[in-house]
Amino acid sequence: SSRRRHTRYGTVTGVQTCALPISNATTVGYSRRSLVTGTSNPVEQQGVLFGQGVDITGIVRAHNRYLGMRLIDAVGQQSRSNTAEESLKLTESYFNDTSSTGLVEVYGAFYNAMSQLSTDPSDVSLRSVAVNAAEALSSTVVNIADGLNKSINDFDSNFSSKFSQVNGLLTQIAQLNASIGKGGANQGNTELLDKRDQLIRDLAALTGATAQLEENGQATVFIGGHAAVSGGEARPMSLVQGVGVAPIVYLSADNGNIDVTNDLGGELGGLMDARTYTQGYLNRLDDFAFTFTTSLNAIHLAGFDATGAAGGNMFVPPAALAGAASSMAVDPLLSANSSLLALAGGA
Repeated sequence: SSRRRHTRYGTVTGVQTCALPISNATTVGYSRRSLVTGTSNPVEQQGVLFGQGVDITGIVRAHNRYLGMRLIDAVGQQSRSNTAEESLKLTESYFNDTSSTGLVEVYGAFYNAMSQLSTDPSDVSLRSVAVNAAEALSSTVVNIADGLNKSINDFDSNFSSKFSQVNGLLTQIAQLNASIGKGGANQGNTELLDKRDQLIRDLAALTGATAQLEENGQATVFIGGHAAVSGGEARPMSLVQGVGVAPIVYLSADNGNIDVTNDLGGELGGLMDARTYTQGYLNRLDDFAFTFTTSLNAIHLAGFDATGAAGGNMFVPPAALAGAASSMAVDPLLSANSSLLALAGGA
């Protein structure tokens, strides 16, 4: 019989079960256990029924599957927001908004230098200050662009290193599902259930995976609404990366692959969020650099320098919108000779 009489052996089992929370106080994912008992059949002796106490019918976890699913969701959401926040701290630091070397301050210094020069275009020292301010602005834009590009590359590298754990977790979860079988929350499965649920939370922290925890102990794991683990079967995920493009994540399916990139949460989703924001900052910086240098060049080409000659380019013309920030620079001839600043209009 699978039932154990509440005799000396049953008492020992009860004591051991009660002691588990103490011995597992630091065990990640451990759930408190409790005994399940049932009344033993009485024994009849000479027409009198004698009670036999209780039988231990099993050991179950103190676990609420609905709260367990909510916890899995919360783990993925918190991991995503924390990862994005920490990742963007470095991105935002490149702009140095509160520093005298920040983009806003350096741009303001350039504007002030040009405004002051306009009051006395013949002042050689003011010309030098204006050229130096233009070089400082260009250097700041380039440094920020380089920093943003580095952040994007770091996000991609970090994404790849974390993704390497995903398929291993999916496989382990499926294997534990198979071992748990249909036994539900009985004694033989409590440790397997704890371990499996902890692995699901680990996966949620990485990918934002969700899960459906069934009463029979089985778990179905979803990535973006698509089953990644069902019973003892796991669907592998693949990562496609290329230089200068965002990572793409696929979940295998019977008829090919499903793009789940936009469905990711957890750390991977947080890294994608940070990458998207950072790429957005870089795109806007490129737009600023392209528009600013192109506009200034058009104005400068229409003017005349200190010798009366037609003005040249003030900045090196950007080859394209993309990458304009990384290549922003004052025209070398103007850097070497501030008298080439074309501040006079035509007659």
